[in-house]
Amino acid sequence: MASLSRGERDAFNRLRVSNPVHIGHIATQYNANRLRMEAIASGTGVAPEFQPLTRFVKLAVGAGVGESVYQSYNYFPYQPGFSLLVRLTGLFGPPVAGAIVETGFFDQYNGYFLRQNSTNGLQVVHRTSTSGAVVEDAVNQADWNVSNLDGSVPGEHKLDITKVHLIIIDMAYLGVGNVRIGFEIEGNIYYVHQFKAANEIDRPHVQSAALPIQMIVRGTPVASKEAFFKCSEVISEGGETLSDAQGELVSSPEGVVVAADNVRTHLISIRPKTLYNNLPNHIMFILRSLNLAVTGLNPVFWELVMGQVISGGTWVDVNTIHSGFEYNAGGTASGDPALVIYSGYVVASATQKGALETEISQYYPVTLNRAGQVRADGTLSIIVRGIGGPSATRGTLHWKEIR
Repeated sequence: MASLSRGERDAFNRLRVSNPVHIGHIATQYNANRLRMEAIASGTGVAPEFQPLTRFVKLAVGAGVGESVYQSYNYFPYQPGFSLLVRLTGLFGPPVAGAIVETGFFDQYNGYFLRQNSTNGLQVVHRTSTSGAVVEDAVNQADWNVSNLDGSVPGEHKLDITKVHLIIIDMAYLGVGNVRIGFEIEGNIYYVHQFKAANEIDRPHVQSAALPIQMIVRGTPVASKEAFFKCSEVISEGGETLSDAQGELVSSPEGVVVAADNVRTHLISIRPKTLYNNLPNHIMFILRSLNLAVTGLNPVFWELVMGQVISGGTWVDVNTIHSGFEYNAGGTASGDPALVIYSGYVVASATQKGALETEISQYYPVTLNRAGQVRADGTLSIIVRGIGGPSATRGTLHWKEIR
């Protein structure tokens, strides 16, 4: 059997083979990828910004109290029984007194990540809220239980966190599986610490293994501190693609409207509820299709859009028990949407059905923001307008919810 410090086996101790299933990724090739990533700051923090020469996204905090946060809107789902593997690249740089840098697979309540702490040095951290309060197990580099990468083990490297890094996190979740954290150096995986759960603790180690990618620079630095995010990927080592993965199939109620002549008219919108079963709502939305029918006398031009501001109307649960989303089939569209995803025409009195890109959620997350609030850019809408005159139009949306 391969040793624990090597990467030949996944988190379930299965031999790694080249059939991973892509769950999601974040890349910063041309910009800060603001459709997928939330970039916020407070205090002396500076909102994450794209660096055109290195293609990094820079996070920075000035002297004083501040925070700079870069987090994915999507919480990437875990498939039970398959190892979940996360890779992240970036640069921490030299430590600054009072500053903390964190990057990994985590949010404010749960997850696993690497921390640069000016007081304690490097730490691997397990954060959980299963007791009702946020609790952290932060393990200093000297206490890592697999290897501390100090250069003393033959064949292993000495870790230099001031250089660019490729961090590995994998987990055999099922609520109680082990979690490993390590680094990929020169094509080899060097695990440094394993958080154990089965036969060790009396509850799941995190509330959910569906978590976001995140990097944070925060604290009370005595001088400016910068760190840089580059790229990340989340894969399931086996299992199904998101289009085939198990989920709840849901259809919206019907939207009915008279598409005004050459005026953008709101037909129906979908967005996440802030809570599902009284819990924070991080359900992944996978759009499957839309269904449009024109019963008026004139053809209609339709648009499927993100980020359309809707005023008025009423937001109603799609299904209070079985869905984490709500819809608005009234209201008025104002201004332009952030993005038109698809558009087309329906001839008068004809019905059009079309299956859309099933993994559209990976590119346009229908989600809440980091604070758990609804956002315009996390809302999906159908907008219609008559051609040559007003025309009665009906429509529905169909999707899958992965929890």
